[in-house]
Amino acid sequence: MNQLLPDLVKTDFDQLVALGRALLPRLAPSWTDHNLHDPGIMLIELLAWTADAQIYSLARMRHDEREAYAALLGLVPRGPAGATGLVWPNPPGAAPWGAGAILSAHAAVTAGQPLPVFRLTHSIECTAARLVSVTTQLHDGTTAERTLINGRSGAGFLPFGVRASTGDRLILDFSGALHAPDAGATSDACLAFGVRVPAGVGRSAGAGPVADGPPAAAARQRFDAWLVDSVVRYPLTVVDDSTDGFQRTGAILLDTGAVPETLGTSYTIIFECRDGGFPGAPRISAILPNVLPIEQIEDKTLSFPSGLSGAPDLTLPLNAPGLMFSTQAPAPTVTFTTPQGDEPWSLADDLSECGPNDKVFAFDATNSSLRFGNGINGRLPPPWLPLTIHYSVSSGATGNAPPGLTWSVPDIAGIYGKNLDPTAGGVDAVGSSELQRLARQRCREAHAVVTSADAIDAALGVANLDVVRAEALGPGANPTPPADLQVVRTLVVLRDRHGAAESAGVVPESPAWLGEIQRQLLPRILLGERLRVIAPVYTPLAVVAMIEARRDYDPAPLASAATALLAARFRIVTNASGAPVWPLSRAVDTRDIQARLRALPGVARVRSCALYGANRSPWAQPSPLPAHWLPQLLIDQCEIVVVRSTTEYPS
Repeated sequence: MNQLLPDLVKTDFDQLVALGRALLPRLAPSWTDHNLHDPGIMLIELLAWTADAQIYSLARMRHDEREAYAALLGLVPRGPAGATGLVWPNPPGAAPWGAGAILSAHAAVTAGQPLPVFRLTHSIECTAARLVSVTTQLHDGTTAERTLINGRSGAGFLPFGVRASTGDRLILDFSGALHAPDAGATSDACLAFGVRVPAGVGRSAGAGPVADGPPAAAARQRFDAWLVDSVVRYPLTVVDDSTDGFQRTGAILLDTGAVPETLGTSYTIIFECRDGGFPGAPRISAILPNVLPIEQIEDKTLSFPSGLSGAPDLTLPLNAPGLMFSTQAPAPTVTFTTPQGDEPWSLADDLSECGPNDKVFAFDATNSSLRFGNGINGRLPPPWLPLTIHYSVSSGATGNAPPGLTWSVPDIAGIYGKNLDPTAGGVDAVGSSELQRLARQRCREAHAVVTSADAIDAALGVANLDVVRAEALGPGANPTPPADLQVVRTLVVLRDRHGAAESAGVVPESPAWLGEIQRQLLPRILLGERLRVIAPVYTPLAVVAMIEARRDYDPAPLASAATALLAARFRIVTNASGAPVWPLSRAVDTRDIQARLRALPGVARVRSCALYGANRSPWAQPSPLPAHWLPQLLIDQCEIVVVRSTTEYPS
């Protein structure tokens, strides 16, 4: 086959000139003088030289050019990211910390096999208290015992129930002393609860960021924590939640500073859903205390006791393999020791914007070096004063370790526990060459939401939120459009009922659930367009009917058959077989219901059929119907009365 595309890898100046001269007889037959001094040949050589330079530059882009192009796609360089994991303690009977222990923040933890340096993420208080029971209590008072299933492998359990709505609770009962004997001396120590999510459920812990970008907005806290001792309730501040609201395997760290040291030996810790609840009902397999969150990060210190020369534009190479830097990881810190004490200097993004008295330095991530000012743009470094530089390093992907390793910690003898899951999230640094690859990959794979079909597919594709139905409203059907917006795309989404019947006044699509869908879709919306994700407007519906069964037909199964027909007719979320659903904004017609009941086998006629709202209130169908309206059939309030006909009807 003829290859139409030129081979740019091997094409050079001579080949381009030869190609141009070879085309002359066909393109310009009257041009017969092809000597090198002909002005036309010189023009061909000039074009060949320009093309050769352009071909060369295609594969030899400067580092700053690569970074600029990658930034257009939201990718910027970053240093390595450290792996993270959890160390789950040995069974309580083998706990080696006795009456309790305090573990310092960033204390080194040691694995049972050679690995890079890991450390604790926070100061942790190991409590001697024993977890006695685990209970789910819903807002309506319904309770479910979770003690036996907690910590066992399998599908897990729903700690806040199917809806995970406001007021639902996860209750942990404890027995024994909460605080270690010396806990009062360390006020920043936290209680650590490990949460484990079954495999394939919840959001992945992730493999770390592929490249750096703007700091992500902090996730909204979806729950409050309390400690209840008899009748006194003490608030527990959530210091850190790597579970993202019980959605992934991680640790929840609680500050017990408000709890007195004289606490009794029997108490309860409660996790309660805040207003709005969770975006999706969490499912976990275990929640246990004394789980240690660890990270593969090592702090380094570089000292210059004799200081620096104080020369202008002084550059100081760090020579630090694995140096961490990103929008989330701190850059190196610089401190000079003066006769008046320590003098910290600040990091500047651009020295050219700094004044002569600004105590700043610049960090060159590409060359792993620091640069000080020249006395005009940034202050000169003080000459020959001791200098200390603090920075963090990580081994990146090398820190991703398999599960099942044993771990030990300082001040606690023996083996503390094991990591039940792999340590994950460690990735190597992303430089300009890697940015080029990631930018090309993002160009190929990233897909913006352009059409309504794109928006529907994107909503149905949101993971772990049980989106089973999504429809886009037309431009003229947008309910209460914002007055200051011109282009608003509105999505109506419905949540999986998981087999539960509809209840009057209960909207499964909570504001938190809708907000999470919108948050995940917004980055894919076109510039200048706005997205609104809303729930349907429901009107409760109950059908009360009396039907006559044919004289030759058993009337017993007719009531259940009629109820099943109503449930199928007014289905608003599809099932596994893809059954049809009630369209948005379709009116309910009593005659349609009567006709369908009459078509059931064995029905002679329908004596009466009436529509009601919840609790036999009058049926009030909105007029006009909103574009996102749906009837909400209350199957438990429907009543089908079957009587045997006394008249012989023809078949």
